[in-house]
Amino acid sequence: MWGGGPHHLKLTLRSPDGGPAVDAIAFRAGAICHQELPDPLHVTYRPELNRWRGQVSLQLVIQHLVTETVND
Repeated sequence: MWGGGPHHLKLTLRSPDGGPAVDAIAFRAGAICHQELPDPLHVTYRPELNRWRGQVSLQLVIQHLVTETVND
């Protein structure tokens, strides 16, 4: 996890079954970047092509994340 400035939270996520890591961003969530997040982290997201400085990559835009521990 790394901060995306004061307003955004930038993360690298991996599925619990060990799938490939994918970059993700949560807009307007920078305030939680210093919190310890649960593992696993439960999120809802939408995939998006991130176009930045001439590069195109897959990025997950986090729409909701659960910051409390969830019992599975």
